Order: sequence, then structure tokens, then C-alpha cells
Amino acid sequence: MDMTPAEAARARPDHVGVARTLADLYALDRARRPDLLVLAGGLAGPGVPEALTRPDWPLRLVTGLRLPEAHPWLFAGEAERATPEQHRALGPGDLERLARAAGLDGAARGNVRCTWWIRRYDDAPDSAAGSLAFFRDLLTAQETGDLPAALLAALVDLLAAAEACGAALFVEQVTIILAKDPGDGLTTLTPLLHADEYYGPRQTAIASLTEPGWSRRGGALFLPTRRMCDLDALGPLDLDGVDRRLSDGPIVTPGSGDVMIYDGMIGPDGVTDRGRGVPHLSADRAGDSARLVVLMRHVPPG
Repeated sequence: MDMTPAEAARARPDHVGVARTLADLYALDRARRPDLLVLAGGLAGPGVPEALTRPDWPLRLVTGLRLPEAHPWLFAGEAERATPEQHRALGPGDLERLARAAGLDGAARGNVRCTWWIRRYDDAPDSAAGSLAFFRDLLTAQETGDLPAALLAALVDLLAAAEACGAALFVEQVTIILAKDPGDGLTTLTPLLHADEYYGPRQTAIASLTEPGWSRRGGALFLPTRRMCDLDALGPLDLDGVDRRLSDGPIVTPGSGDVMIYDGMIGPDGVTDRGRGVPHLSADRAGDSARLVVLMRHVPPG
């Protein structure tokens, strides 16, 4: 059954922990080590939720954010059929497609995905890409734009809070998902239930900022009481499959701006184990989704 993070934390405190500051969240983690950590509203900094109330927010972000040349916006019009490597650089004609997908001139037409690719999971640990210093430099260079400036400031605050606790967060990608058109193919990141195979204990963090009235189940759904090794016999599970076959357990639906921190399948010994990691999948449906996704690598304190 669907549960907010707060509801899940009350019902299953051994599996879900929620706090409003990273310091409190890390203290909770040390005390009882739940499967899923939730920093409530951790990315919903001043001005960010308000900036997403207008449907032109994707255009304002893409045209207003001053990006380093090495990290341009990449575009994919049919996300389920386009891996990150198949994205292409955003061109002038794509802004019109982005506007149509946002529904700026009437009903939304076409579904698109636009990604600011910053860092890969296998980048060298000493790479500054996506770090606190990286975003501080971007914020200093950002002259105007309500959403670009507010988003950068929120990221700086979040990454600085992690550093103050002896932890670190590195932003790997920022992705716009527009799937308002029910007649077009779905644009999403992870349509099938999975646990992260390239990450270890507490190494994954994700947050979604949603446009009001869209993405009604949040950005991603988490099943903290499940493990992939127990679900293999069910075969691949998409959103409908999860709802049909796994709704007897908690399905955590994050709020806009909630930062989710959780384990991948790699154990402390470096070996992938399907008994580890929190299963999750994107909550997007064609005709229902409009959100900004921030994927991060988390380095826990200590």
C-alpha cells in the first residue's frame, strides 16, 4: 500500500527513518539503521517549490542555467528507448519540443527527457564534478533566473549540510522528465523495479521536485521491506506489476523535495548481493508526470 515517508516510519520504524536535518538523520541511522533514510524537504529550498508552479519551468531552467561546457544539457525524446549514451546535445529545435511537452500552448504534445549529466558513478573519487565546490562556483556565476538560482542555492545548502556532518554528496545528474501527454511514449529513468547494482551501503541518494498537479505519486516508489532476491521468481515488474503483486507491503511515496538515502546491492566486501539494497522504480506514467530529478552519490559520515 502507498505510504508517505512519515506514515511508513511510524508503521515500520525498522525499515524507514525520517528527519528534517541531516544531523538528526545520521543520528537516527546510527541508532537503528533503517533500510531507507528520508531527509524531509531536503531539496525544497527557498523559492524552489514556487518556481515549479509555472509550467514553463523546464524552459526557464534549460535556458537560464549557466552550465560548464563539459556538462551540457542532453536531450531524449523517447526515454525508454534512449540510454544516457544515446542522448544528444540539446539543440535550438529541442526547445520548441520542450515547450510543447510542457503544454505551454495548450494540451501537452509529446513526452521528453532532458538531462544535465555531471558525473558518472565510476568517476575518480577525487573528481570535483558535482561536488560542493562545483556548485558553489556555479551559484557564484549564476546571475539571474528564479529557478536556476534557487535550485543551485538549495543544492549548495544540502551539500554543505552533508559536509558539516562529516559526509559528502556528489550530484551525478539533474533530469527533467515531462510525460504529460497520455498518447506518447513514457519518458522515465527506471521503469522496472530494481536495486542499484553499482552502489554500496548508503551510497545512493535521490530527490524529485514535482510540478503541482503532476507526478501525483512522487518521483520514485520505494519498497524497503523487500529484497530483489525474493522477487526474482516474479520476473520484471513495472509500475502496474508492482501495484498488482506487491501492494500488500509498504510502498513509500516521497514528497516533492524529499531526499532519499539508501543502500545499493554492493556489500562492504565489494561483492554484489541481491539480498542487499532497497528496491525502487520510477513512478512516472504517460499523461501524469512533470518533475525534476536529482541523482546523487552519497558518502556517509565516518
